[in-house]
Amino acid sequence: MLGLGYIYMKCPHLKNTDLFLQLDKYCKILALGLMDLGSGSPTVVDTILTEAFTGETDALLESIGLLSSCLVGLGDTVSTPLLDRICNSSLLLDSPHLKNVFPLCLALIYTSNPKSEVIDTLEKSLTSGDSDSNALIALGIVGAGTKSARILRILEVNFANIYKDSKSSSALILSQGLVNLGKGLFTLSPLMYEKSLVSDRGLIGILSTITVFLDQSLFPDYSFLCYFLTLSISPKYVVGYEGTCRVGKPSDNVGLAGNPNKINGTVVHSLPVILNTNEKAEVDDEVLTAYIEDVLVKKQ
Repeated sequence: MLGLGYIYMKCPHLKNTDLFLQLDKYCKILALGLMDLGSGSPTVVDTILTEAFTGETDALLESIGLLSSCLVGLGDTVSTPLLDRICNSSLLLDSPHLKNVFPLCLALIYTSNPKSEVIDTLEKSLTSGDSDSNALIALGIVGAGTKSARILRILEVNFANIYKDSKSSSALILSQGLVNLGKGLFTLSPLMYEKSLVSDRGLIGILSTITVFLDQSLFPDYSFLCYFLTLSISPKYVVGYEGTCRVGKPSDNVGLAGNPNKINGTVVHSLPVILNTNEKAEVDDEVLTAYIEDVLVKKQ
């Protein structure tokens, strides 16, 4: 199912082809989300959810439908909170499979972006019983590479309650490792260039790992499948031979006249410097790249 979905990734023009129409309903719904990856199209989200939740209850189909709709809003600042509310609303159906997939949806939307309200929601999910391992893994993915003290405290507090459960204890250990990923030097987020581009390799690693947890029987016996996450690991630091750079929050300067500031609330740091979520770096020296990603190469 994943392999067929990846074939159609970012290819919306293939929707009406004979090959697409011959797919089964599971592959078709996943392919719809991957075709319009990051577009934020409400029409596509409505189509996906209508096909997934119409008719008799199908646990896998509804789970794939929620994940696929999250793919459509990935990186879109307008669609993300709307999809967050849609996923929360699905819990009103009181279905065990939706409770299991809900933490995974949050992990996909907020990868390496530990917002306080998301952490609150995942912490509450830990008390639901069957979704313990999914909530733990979601906490690890949301806080991956951030060394979030709050997430680490939640994991430590819950250790005494779950250490006898092999499935949950394995998920907790994996989650702790993700939060401390590279001692805070790396991230799992597939969003690049100020969230204007979704990394194909990064998304494949995250989505492949998340689908492992749709089947509760696969973890921890097949925990080696979580190595898919290595595809998503990327640096979140700026390295230079010498000098300084300014770090701050990116500002929206679309349509503004003149030469407006691209970042605000700047703080000057000596290189190298770690960029946290929603931060951007800027230098005065001439560089060989238009964007600062991974390594900063200055012109001589």
